[in-house]
Amino acid sequence: SQVIGELRLLAQRQIPYHGRWMKYCCYMLPVSSLFTLVPIIPNFPFFYNLFRVYSHYKARHGAQYLQHMLDENSYEVVVDSELSRWYQGEMLPQTSTPDSRTVAGDSSARAPGYSSINHSPELSDDDQRTLESGSPLLEDPPLISDNDITRMAVYFQLPLFEPTIRRARHQIVADLSKPSQ
Repeated sequence: SQVIGELRLLAQRQIPYHGRWMKYCCYMLPVSSLFTLVPIIPNFPFFYNLFRVYSHYKARHGAQYLQHMLDENSYEVVVDSELSRWYQGEMLPQTSTPDSRTVAGDSSARAPGYSSINHSPELSDDDQRTLESGSPLLEDPPLISDNDITRMAVYFQLPLFEPTIRRARHQIVADLSKPSQ
């Protein structure tokens, strides 16, 4: 499958990348530890390098685990018809949750644990701030908006999903909006 191939390629590229940067940061630890001789400030360069070593260690082992799981055929790609409907733009104006709470079409609707849903066709506040800062949105209308993320979180019962995906969306939009070098 194409998804498994992409995951395998990702794991194969990330293992050496994180291993290399983990070594570079380890090499910088003795150099940055010399800043302990300056007694006035904490040794930020040392702790930053130590954090980078730890982060690359965790990322490398995560990629190794992914590769192991792929080698053992532990992943199965399943097409989710509900999620496919979201990607095809067939979003429902009203979303019922299994416990019969309904997030209706008014902008004050709020399900417990979720941010409010704005059903107006206008841009969300975050998208508006992105435009005002001079960074263009990548498409008009956006492929997935903040309101879509909130509706997905309610529909699929994933309240912890919403802030993480919202932050990831804004990071991707900001990164892709930067002029290419």
